[in-house]
Amino acid sequence: MHTAFISKWGNSQGIRIPSEIMKEKKLRIGDQISFRTSDPDSIVIEISRSPKKLKAAGILQKYAKGKPDLEAEQKAIEEAIIEKYTKGH
Repeated sequence: MHTAFISKWGNSQGIRIPSEIMKEKKLRIGDQISFRTSDPDSIVIEISRSPKKLKAAGILQKYAKGKPDLEAEQKAIEEAIIEKYTKGH
């Protein structure tokens, strides 16, 4: 079992998902999760995979390779657009 804490995140609250769970469940930035309560002391989290669309977070994660600068991000977006629109042409 993994433990997480509810934290303040801007004007909202957030729960950080441990990297082991992200890897095990093959979660990506942008994936949607749903919560439901099954009893007063439990919360069930269900995974809804994000559609395979061109999303900024996914583009930067895939192509910028962790380099947090504008030039790397711009290049990542250009590479993603080229890949998306030149496949099969």
